[in-house]
Formats: sequence, C-alpha cells, structure tokens
Amino acid sequence: MNCPACDLPLPPAARHCPACGFPAALAGFELPARAAEPEAVPADGGSTAAATPTRRPPNRDEEANASLARALEDRMNVLRMLGGGGADVTGALCEAALSEASGQVANAAQILRSAEHRLDGETQSILHHRVGAVEERVRTLENTGLRLGVSSELSRLTSTGRAADPGEAVVYLLEVEKHLGELESTWSGLQGILDQVAALKAEADRLGIAYEELPPRLEGAAGAADLLNIPEESLDELVQSAAQGLMVLHDALLPALESELARHGAALQHLPTGNAPSEAVRRLHEASRRHLKEGRVSDAAKSLVDLRRALAAIESRPAVPVHRGAPSAPAPAPLRSTPSVATLPARTDPSSPTPTPAPVPRAPAAVPEAPEPPELLAALVRKAQGLAARVRTLPADSELARWAAEEIRAATDQLRQRQLDEADRTLTNLMNRLASAPRA
Repeated sequence: MNCPACDLPLPPAARHCPACGFPAALAGFELPARAAEPEAVPADGGSTAAATPTRRPPNRDEEANASLARALEDRMNVLRMLGGGGADVTGALCEAALSEASGQVANAAQILRSAEHRLDGETQSILHHRVGAVEERVRTLENTGLRLGVSSELSRLTSTGRAADPGEAVVYLLEVEKHLGELESTWSGLQGILDQVAALKAEADRLGIAYEELPPRLEGAAGAADLLNIPEESLDELVQSAAQGLMVLHDALLPALESELARHGAALQHLPTGNAPSEAVRRLHEASRRHLKEGRVSDAAKSLVDLRRALAAIESRPAVPVHRGAPSAPAPAPLRSTPSVATLPARTDPSSPTPTPAPVPRAPAAVPEAPEPPELLAALVRKAQGLAARVRTLPADSELARWAAEEIRAATDQLRQRQLDEADRTLTNLMNRLASAPRA
C-alpha cells in the first residue's frame, strides 16, 4: 500500500508514513489527486500506452513538514515516558497530512508548528514537576542523615530539561529516579536494623548478658538517629556492619533468654495456684516465651525484665507459717438445748513432783523434690554446644583454651548427673570469661 499523501510505499508495521508523516490508519481514505505530470510522448510518434507517469519529487516545504512530523513523533514518545498524553498532537499530525495532500503545504506547516508548541509546553511542565519531586526526595533523605552527592546532577538535569531536545533530560531523569528509589529502600532498611541493634543492646545491658564486641561504627550508637551525615558511598558498608552487629546480639541473647526462662519455668511449678501474684508471674513467663518463639527477641527481653520484678516481689513478701502435722484448733461447738458437761483435769498431789510433758514429735514438712524440667536440660545442652563451638576457635596452645576445655568437660559431667544449677553456673562463668577475653 502506498501513502495517499506522497504516494511512497508504506512499511507493513509503520504507524505513519516515513516520508511525510501521514497516519497509516488513514491510508484507505481517498484524497484529492495531485496534479499529474504530462505523460511523455515518444519521439517516433508511436503508441503511448506503455508510458509510465513520473511522480513529482517533494519540494523543500514538504520535506520540512515531513521532518517536523518525525520530530513530533519523537517528542510524543518522550512525553509518554513521562506519563503524559499527547492525543491532540496525533490529531494534528493527521490534519496536517490531509492539508498537505490537498496541496495546502503552508497550512500543514502551521498546524505542525502549533502542535510542536503545545507538545513542548506539556513536556516542560511535566519535567519540571518531576524534577521538583526528585529534589524533595533528596532533601528528605538528607534531613534523616544521609548525605547525597546529587547537587550537580540535579543542576545538570534542570539545565538539560530547558534544552531544545528534552529527550536527554527525560532519560537522565528516569536514571536518577531509579537510583534514588534504591537509596531510599536501602536507607529505610538500614534504619530499621540500627533501631533493632540499639534495642537489643540496651536489653542485653539491662539484663547483664555478655555479648561479643560490636563493629566499631555501632559502638555508642543509640539508634539510627545517632548516625548522621552518612556519605552515600559508605552506605553499603554500614548496612553490612549493622547486620553483623544484629547477629552478634542475637547469638548472645537467644541462649541466655532460653536458659533463664527454663529456670523460671521450673521455679513456677512450686508457686501456689489460684493466687493473683502467682498467676501474673505465669502470664509474664508465657508472654516472654511466646515472644522468643516468634523471634521477637527485644519483646522477650522486656517481658523477662518484668518477670524478674514480679518474682522478686513475691520473694520479698513474708511467708505465712504453716504448721504441718499439728492438729488444728477445733471449731466452736454449736449451742444445744441440753447443757454439756465439762471434763476437768484431775488434781495432783502438791507434794509430788510435776511430771515434765514429753515432747510431741512433729512430722517434718514434706518438700516436694523439684522435677527435672526437660526444657531446662535441653537449653543447657544447647548452651554447652554453642560454647564448645566457640572454644574450638581459640588457639589450641593457649591457657584460655585449656581452661575452657576443662570447664566444658565439668559442665558435661554435671549435666549427666542432672546437676542443672551447677552446670548453668559453670557455663555462665565460661561464657562471661570468653566474652571478656581479647579477640584474636
């Protein structure tokens, strides 16, 4: 199929004529015919049936209109990249093609120039709005502590947007927006990790749990708010340090919390049931265990602090003495219609010595033997395995390694004999010694 405006072949997948810009969708319309050139007459006076009419080549104005139509196509693609419309420009292209096909070349040029002006105005407006949004995002990041080196890039983007061809500015704008989105995601994740590190560090210090040395950048930081003026170039390194510090605190807190909660669980079995303080302690213990099971270590540590306070309050209360084996006082007898006869003790001879009453033996109070809690034993075994793994990393010929190996063996023997309290003290002493030892 040929273009009805310039009579050149239309490519199969073309939306517009590559020569004049006429829409391919309108190629089926009938347009006013151009003035055809006179057919060539053979010099010998022969037949002219086989003569082919020659097509008039486009003049300079028509070539200028075709070039402008192709430029408008490129501008429309740029506007679509920015999310703009441009449907009115497509209509203008069709109108200009029809005008030029009718021989009104000057009118077609005027239509194309007007469409170019509208398209440039819409492009510049959207570009200006998008650049302003980028600048606002940069200010937000810098106000939260991240220092970005994009001032020169933004000025370049603004100056390029005012250039004659905004296509370069749009491509560069999309690159800046993509890079800025990656920075925002990384920075937001880093702030969350830093806040977790600060919370776990505070809980470990409050509970007295020893942990290994944190990366130097995290020492003394109380959260993301304390890390200000961070260069963009060091962001990835800081993310790795924060993740390393979070792992260090998790490795220290998890076994310590599990061990202490197991000990408290064994002690709670001896508290009376139906008592308000005892039930409150049990609820705190269950909440702390639930937080730990769900991976919320900070919440588990906070619940453990409350659990310690509640247990201390119960232990500080004076115990009510309970006389086991002693007969209880009889309840007063109800009044009856007939008088009761009181039995008086027999009189003894004053000259005879008063017999000393024999002491009444009291049955010893039965103290129930504490059962062996399986969860406490399992927690201590895990704690011993973790410490044994850390001991294997020490230099084999060091005094600390030999002493730590002896402590591991002693704790293992205590666990075999079910001496859980002694094993816990041995392992805790070993853990504190390894935490305070200088790192190799």
